[in-house]
Amino acid sequence: MSVPTQKKRRTSEHVSHGDDQLVQRKKQKRPTTAIETIRSRIHIHLHPSSLLDIDLGIREHINSLLLAYNESLDGIPIAYRDLSRVSNTLHVSPYFPLCDVCVDVTFTAVRPQKGMILSGTVTEVSDTFIGILVFNLVNCVVPIERIEGFSYSVFQQKWKSKSDVAHTIGQGDAVRIRVEQIENHGGGYMTVLASLPLQDPNGDPSVACGNLEYLKLNLPLKEKKKKKEKKAKKDKKEKKKK
Repeated sequence: MSVPTQKKRRTSEHVSHGDDQLVQRKKQKRPTTAIETIRSRIHIHLHPSSLLDIDLGIREHINSLLLAYNESLDGIPIAYRDLSRVSNTLHVSPYFPLCDVCVDVTFTAVRPQKGMILSGTVTEVSDTFIGILVFNLVNCVVPIERIEGFSYSVFQQKWKSKSDVAHTIGQGDAVRIRVEQIENHGGGYMTVLASLPLQDPNGDPSVACGNLEYLKLNLPLKEKKKKKEKKAKKDKKEKKKK
């Protein structure tokens, strides 16, 4: 049985059926940022009460997906646009009092992935972990075994660098971390397991991890010093050759 609706523009994409799931997403290149734009196709089961205003029912369902981790998107949708119905009819299930509708929608989603460098604010500090909030939305945890080159000060309640006492991490500090793993706890809740490595795996000082204020002030000086030392060694070798 079908319920006619206002005619919408059709697309040629294939649709797979699933219970209120995002069933198709266009392939994209490997992202370099944790915020992505994703074009998706969704199969929705609408309650008969939504037949009075089908578009409103669709929007209410899409709104319910926001700000919660979605396995099909592999991230947290924070906004959407370009919402359109694929078909001009609604199909009534022969077994349940629900109407099926398929829509295309473009989501803006937070999708942190392993290896990404993210910045956030420290919300909790203890002798076993550092808690960080990224984008004012995503909870990140850096366990003690992934905190390199720092030791915990019980007196100051901060993590202090072993190589420079001026480099500390405490509650309220802005920090840069490296994503190691995404943990899905179900019910729309996720946690990012992160690390504070001493050096970037690719040797890029611009993405070094730690206290952002300290890094901005000290990294340029350290890099300048390293270049100066490297140049001095090179000049010394050239003099010996002569």
